[in-house]
Amino acid sequence: MIAKNRKIKNTTVYLDGHTYENCEFTNVKFIFNALMGVHMDQCTFNNCTWKFSGPAENALTFMTVIYHGGGKKLIENTFSAIRAGKKADITIH
Repeated sequence: MIAKNRKIKNTTVYLDGHTYENCEFTNVKFIFNALMGVHMDQCTFNNCTWKFSGPAENALTFMTVIYHGGGKKLIENTFSAIRAGKKADITIH
């Protein structure tokens, strides 16, 4: 599904496989499984919640384990790449 210039309120949105451009979300519960990609561009979020499950939840759990297991630099560099708009393929030297 491709949604453009929409106001989406008071619902649950399953993100996998969808595109949202210039949408405003209010009181939305997002669910992301990472079974398919998602694209969001120029969206705004008001009072929304996020649920990561399946592979997405596994990836976040893995990142938490790495961070607390001695890989803090790797995770911090990953977030720096995300903030810079780069893919998070990070090499630590």
